[in-house]
Amino acid sequence: MAKSLKILFFAALLIAAGYFFGSVCAQVNQQYQLILSPSKDLLPLALRVLLALGTVAVAAGIVAVLFRPFWICIIAFGLSALAIPFGWEWRVDTSILALLYFFASLIYARGVAHELDNRLDFSVRPISGSQSLLFMALSVVICGAFYFGYAAQIEKEGFSIPSSFVEMAMTSMAKQLEQQPDLTPAQREEVLVQFRQEFEDKVKKPIENKIEPYKRFIPLAVAIGLLQLLVFVTSLLSWTPILVLRLVFPLLTALKIAEVVTETREVRRLTLV
Repeated sequence: MAKSLKILFFAALLIAAGYFFGSVCAQVNQQYQLILSPSKDLLPLALRVLLALGTVAVAAGIVAVLFRPFWICIIAFGLSALAIPFGWEWRVDTSILALLYFFASLIYARGVAHELDNRLDFSVRPISGSQSLLFMALSVVICGAFYFGYAAQIEKEGFSIPSSFVEMAMTSMAKQLEQQPDLTPAQREEVLVQFRQEFEDKVKKPIENKIEPYKRFIPLAVAIGLLQLLVFVTSLLSWTPILVLRLVFPLLTALKIAEVVTETREVRRLTLV
C-alpha cells in the first residue's frame, strides 16, 4: 500500500472519530436533562461520551505518531475539527468549540512529535504525557454541548428545580411513612399528596424565586461542575487509549504498514580537556 493511501486511511479514521464525537455532542445537547436528573437512563449516554473520547484519543495518537511532515497533521486534525459540526450542527457556537479542539489537538500533536524526536527509542509514553490536554479540550466541548442545551431551556422556560429532587424528597417521605404501621394505604397516599403540595409551595417555589435573577449563571455553574467530573473520570481512564495504542503500533509493524527506523546521528558536545 502506498504511503499516501495509508495517510488517507488513517486521516479518514480521525475524521470519522471527529464526526462520531460531534454526533455524541448533539446527543448531550438534546438530552441534557438526563445529566440534571441522573437515573439509569443516563448510563447509555455516559458510555457513548466515554467511547467518543476514547475513539478520538486513539485516532489522534496514531496520526500524531505516524504523520510526517507536521503540516500533514495540521490538515488531518483540521478536517477532524470540521467533522465535529457536521456530526452535531453548524452554528457559531459549535464552530467555536470545534476550533478549540483543533488548536488543542495541534498542541497535542506537536508535543508528541517533539518528545518522539528527542527519544532514543520509540515509546507511547510521549502520547500519555500530552494526552491530558486533548482530553481537557474534548471535555470542554462536551460541557459546551450541555451548556448550550440547558441555557436555551432556561432562557425559554425559566429556571426550575429538576423533578428528580422532588421525587427524592417524596421517596424519603414514603419510606418514613412505611415505618408507621398504624396508617392505612389510603392515609399514606393522602399524606404524600399533601407533602408534595407543601414541598412545592414552601420549598421548591421559594428557592426558584430566589435563584431566578441569577438563572443565566446556572448553566455555566453546572457545566463547570460537569467539566471537573469529566476531567476526573478521564484521568482515571487515560490508560485505556494508551493500552490500545500499545497493541495497535506493533500490529501495524507486523502488517508492514509501519516500520521502525534506526537513525545514526552525529552529536557535538562541549567537554573539559
